Amino acid sequence: PAGSRRPERGEPCERVADHLEIARRNGERLLAEPHVALEALTRQQSTFTRQDLARFVDRHTADAEQFSAVMVQVEACPDLVA
Repeated sequence: PAGSRRPERGEPCERVADHLEIARRNGERLLAEPHVALEALTRQQSTFTRQDLARFVDRHTADAEQFSAVMVQVEACPDLVA
């Protein structure tokens, strides 16, 4: 039926809701354990930029509010070496 698919990707609404819930849970984990983001990035590459970090956090959070909160936590993480 019309309106039951996400127009930009053509995904069924149920899948979009599932993806959003997964992103929210991932974001909550990153808030609780910000070092996880740094570990994931350094497994892929030995150095990374703030933009790389933002891209990772964006993929693993549900919305702008959660993204901002996670970025603050990860950037304050003592494991981060500038």
